[in-house]
Amino acid sequence: RDFWKPHARAYELAKEQLGVEFNEMMYIGDNVSKDFITAKKLGIKTIRIKRDEGVYASLEYGTEHQAHYEINSLEQVKNFI
Repeated sequence: RDFWKPHARAYELAKEQLGVEFNEMMYIGDNVSKDFITAKKLGIKTIRIKRDEGVYASLEYGTEHQAHYEINSLEQVKNFI
């Protein structure tokens, strides 16, 4: 619990385990309240999946909480790879 989002430790562990740099990583999430803020600060590209019926679809926060990109379907992720 000490390292739950938005703590940076999970991103650091993924970086170490995968042997990549933060700028080579991509984070996909749906909850703007916590999913993107730390990833963006670390230099990870972020994508918000915003489905019409999604639990967090109506959440809106300030600029620092927003993802770099927004999609409506996971099929659209291939456009960012």
